Amino acid sequence: MNNPRNEEDLGGFTLSQLLALKPTGGGEAPVWHPNGDKIFFQNKSKEKNSILSINLNNGEIQKISDYKGGLPFLGLSMLTCSSNGNWLAYLNNSKNFKDRKISNRNEIWLQPTSGGKAIQLTRTNSNINAYAWSKDDQTIAFSTNLFGFYDIFTVRIPDHKITRLTDGEFYHVYPTISHDCEKIYFVQLDETWTNHTIMVMNLDGSDMHPVAYDNDFFDYHYGKSFGFPLVSHSTNSIIFPSNRSGWINYWRKSIHDEDLKIVYSEESNQTDAQLSPDGFKLAFVSNTNGTTGLSVINLNKSKSKKELVVPKIGTISAPSWSPDGNKIAYNYGTPTFPSEIWSVEIASGAKQQLTFLNDSSKLTPSLSEKSSATTTICSPQQRRSIRPVYLPSITSSREHSVCSISNRLLKGSATN
Repeated sequence: MNNPRNEEDLGGFTLSQLLALKPTGGGEAPVWHPNGDKIFFQNKSKEKNSILSINLNNGEIQKISDYKGGLPFLGLSMLTCSSNGNWLAYLNNSKNFKDRKISNRNEIWLQPTSGGKAIQLTRTNSNINAYAWSKDDQTIAFSTNLFGFYDIFTVRIPDHKITRLTDGEFYHVYPTISHDCEKIYFVQLDETWTNHTIMVMNLDGSDMHPVAYDNDFFDYHYGKSFGFPLVSHSTNSIIFPSNRSGWINYWRKSIHDEDLKIVYSEESNQTDAQLSPDGFKLAFVSNTNGTTGLSVINLNKSKSKKELVVPKIGTISAPSWSPDGNKIAYNYGTPTFPSEIWSVEIASGAKQQLTFLNDSSKLTPSLSEKSSATTTICSPQQRRSIRPVYLPSITSSREHSVCSISNRLLKGSATN
């Protein structure tokens, strides 16, 4: 890599502060139904959260359920779908305590994809911060702070039986279950939130040992930045983020030996990586000087990447592969228009907007090939005054509306 960044090159900010900046646009990842004909997503308001689905054949949006509750500060509901397509899972604190000291009580809930009443799967009275399904839909592995430090647990779907698998004075977080349902990979985080060890163990917690290491990566909020280890069963490798090159790029470590190499080297921060269903491709978002783009790379031919979406303005986040691996759904929003769900075809690069929840279907700048790349959404004078808005996620305790900030900019009532 060329020119690793130094503190004096960062305009007065520390590296940790800049790495903690998150774009205001975007939301949680769209969730594909296993048959590929619909996508599940959430629409949140102050009063309730709604789980919706969009039929990809006719564009019809259907409400699956509404639920009330809340999440801890910077928490995610992590909506997912079981492999058989019968259940949606998500994290929620149904009691929605206002007292912050007792509000971190996330549990796993199951929602039938056909509608109906949700079922509370766990009752740990603790903060579950991450979980993952097994491919056979019999088990969910999760991490929670039931005994102070975060540990890995499993819960059986049929009988709701919970088993603790780890203990000790480390944070054990973000588990994922191997494709053959025999192993659990997870992240062991030290008390400084900077040193990560990717561990592996059998499904019952036996034969635990390390498989990869990464140091000096500040990971705010118990492993949220590092995320889940991505295990490619097709290439027998683990993929994880690291800033050892001076930039946050994804690295690939062989499961069976010490072979470690960068997936795709670039002077940009890479985030939101997702493996394709066959395990041979990696989709990720690159952030270059505040401009985000969605790319795909073949893990066996990683000398070049295929750029699928590179808008001149706005934020791309949370890519999600279709079950057949031919499309990727993602969130796209701009400083003046809240995020909507789009999809892009891997082969042709054709793009399509799937949701129009913000009543901006006639104004949202299109990413389709038939539209101009400079679609007018405001006057030239106003457009020159608009800049992408980024808010530091670790310093602000209030949520800011992208629309309200942009409107103040347009009206001239805000200062730089």
